[in-house]
Parts: sequence; C-alpha cells; structure tokens
Amino acid sequence: GKKTDHFSVLFGVDLLTGVLTGAATTEHWYHVKRPFFGSSPPGRDRHEIEAHPDTGALLKGRRLEGSLEGIKIALSAHPKLCPGVPLVGWDVALTDDGPLLLEGNFSMNLFRPQSFDAAEYTKIIEAHVSLLDLQRRSKKLT
Repeated sequence: GKKTDHFSVLFGVDLLTGVLTGAATTEHWYHVKRPFFGSSPPGRDRHEIEAHPDTGALLKGRRLEGSLEGIKIALSAHPKLCPGVPLVGWDVALTDDGPLLLEGNFSMNLFRPQSFDAAEYTKIIEAHVSLLDLQRRSKKLT
C-alpha cells in the first residue's frame, strides 16, 4: 500500500558494531510538483534526525540488537540467491525469533543514512561492467 514506505525514518546502522547513526526520511521522495533537491523540511534528507518521531526516544548511538546477525543473513543470501548481481539492498526484519530476510531490492536507494562510499561503489560497478563486456566479447569469438 501507499503508506508502507512513503514516509519512513531510515536510521543508518554501523555495519561493524550495529550502532544506529543519524537518520533521514523518505518523505521528500514523494512530493508532487516540488523539486527533488532541497524539497524536504530541514534535516529530513541530511541525516540529522536522532530520535524516534512518535516517541521522542533518542535512537542515535544505540546498538540495534540483532543487526549483526541480520547482516550475516544478507551476506549469506547474496551469493546463493543472486550470484551474478553486484549489489542488492537487502531488507531484513529483526523479530523476536531472530532476523528474517524479507526481500532483495535490485534497484536499491544508495542515499540512505549508511555511509556511502562513492569511490568504492564506482569500482564495484566498473569491475562488473568490465566482466560483462569481457563475457560478451568472448561469446562473439566462439
């Protein structure tokens, strides 16, 4: 439904420690007739949110229980479910029974609160495209 992720608060998670970093929202992604950049309220797209919007509970800096296990599940699933895909955004639910892999997003959003290393991303994509090109050329030779 339209309310599932059209307004979300997205806290980043430090992948080594499971500690929550600053958050942003998806609210500005869905405004009609407004320019995309600079269209959201101050702080909403710049990872300045530190507390839960409904309860006011401070979340930034807290360790997200189960997050490291969730990361392990995503890392394990990737080569099994989509070995030829260089990058997938995995959604993992942290439940009372442990982490649950929900879905893979093949057109993932890289502007989330997690630190985004543009240089590393570029290297990954360039290497993958080079591999695809090599495979294409070798098929033409046979």
